[in-house]
Amino acid sequence: MQILSDEHLFARDRGAEIRDVLDRVAELADATSDPLLEAFVLTRRGLALHIEFLSDPGAGEPPEEMALFESALEIRKRLGDRRGEAESLSTSASSTRSSATTPSARSSVSGPRTTGRARSATSS
Repeated sequence: MQILSDEHLFARDRGAEIRDVLDRVAELADATSDPLLEAFVLTRRGLALHIEFLSDPGAGEPPEEMALFESALEIRKRLGDRRGEAESLSTSASSTRSSATTPSARSSVSGPRTTGRARSATSS
């Protein structure tokens, strides 16, 4: 699954394949009532949405992306899965950070972006 996600990140044309695999894994999670597998699927669905957003930021970030990450986190907290909690928090933070650095997000910031050194040099 990770290889498929990495390939999707670079090729940007594997989204349908990832969704198909995730649908099959979700069916397995339902059939086995495995909450850890459910959390895995939720996280990967959120990542797939985020990758699609990064390939076309102008379309806007899907609102359900963060909800998927949060649902996975809640399951992992409920189960006491500390490693899974860390993965969920890291994935959510990375998604938020990369969203904030897309060209559309940067252009929505008003005023020039300067470092502290540049500000102090221009304010003297």
